[in-house]
Amino acid sequence: EKVFSVFFTTELVLRLIAFGKRFFTMPSRGWNILDFVVVSMQLLEQFFDVVSIGKSSFPVPLTLMRMLRILRLVRIVRVVRLLRYMAELRTIVVSIMASMKPLMSIIVLLLLWLYMIGCYVTQLTLNYRLDCIRAIDTGEE
Repeated sequence: EKVFSVFFTTELVLRLIAFGKRFFTMPSRGWNILDFVVVSMQLLEQFFDVVSIGKSSFPVPLTLMRMLRILRLVRIVRVVRLLRYMAELRTIVVSIMASMKPLMSIIVLLLLWLYMIGCYVTQLTLNYRLDCIRAIDTGEE
């Protein structure tokens, strides 16, 4: 958790340095503000964890910390944002998903074929054992 916190904080600081004042006014400002809020909450939680070490009582109400942890899940949205830049990956995923129905049909046919072969081999084995039993009963070999 701390590694990700350092990574995301470093990323945010580098972007703040690179874009300067435009960071909050550029066309993708919504994502930038979201990143800023999520990283700030993560740093706030890390700070509270450091402050609470060695103390018996937690300095912040538990419900606030729960809210901070739930809002940290918003980091997942950052990964989804990257998918719009990867058109090739999206094409591959769509192609794989489109090929699932024919693939399932082939798997069903293969399982049906294996079932039929299994029934045939079982019948052959049963006939062979019955022939052996008859041969032993009649004394033939």
